[in-house]
Amino acid sequence: MAYHEKSKIWEQDALYSRVFPERVTAEHIVFVASLLRAIEMEKARLGRISADARTEDEIELFEWFSLRGSIMLAAEAIGTTRETLVGEAVSDAYVLQFKKNLSVSEAAKVWEPIVESLLAFAPGQLRDPLVTSTLRNRPAVESALRNFRSQVVAARKHNRAAYELFVDQVITR
Repeated sequence: MAYHEKSKIWEQDALYSRVFPERVTAEHIVFVASLLRAIEMEKARLGRISADARTEDEIELFEWFSLRGSIMLAAEAIGTTRETLVGEAVSDAYVLQFKKNLSVSEAAKVWEPIVESLLAFAPGQLRDPLVTSTLRNRPAVESALRNFRSQVVAARKHNRAAYELFVDQVITR
């Protein structure tokens, strides 16, 4: 709903409270906004590569980014992997924030290696809800998110070093 009817967030108290619960902090907003910025930066990076110089994987990801809602779905998908990224249970996602007081741009740089690594799964795991339905089809989105998270978990061992660098900069409780 927040994606399709953004203006209603400001008009309906119940929706506003669902999108911005009282426990949301400025630090958490920087954490999430910087993830979104890092995803946008990856899309822009791919766009700067000439079409004939892109690898097959880059072509697939760039094409996936052309789908409506891809950036928001990528942010949600990466968010679902938070426990894999930090290596522990996260009972309240709203506590996640960076240890240092970073600007959104600085924090996006912390996200870059994570985003680059995890977006490799996006064209294969997150395509269906964007082409066969919409982000309003929550069952399709939830299924895609589960598949995405499963792939990230399967690759956890190979990405351990990047995850450890990331978690060293994050408060999880």
